Amino acid sequence: MGEEKPDEELMGKRKSSPRLSTTSCDADKVILSLY
Repeated sequence: MGEEKPDEELMGKRKSSPRLSTTSCDADKVILSLY
């Protein structure tokens, strides 16, 4: 469950940084693949 916290932080950064939305999207996919 503690691993879900960093994932939520990445989502928060993606909303705060729309310019990095594409980069965050790729990173998010990699994280989802690991999970």
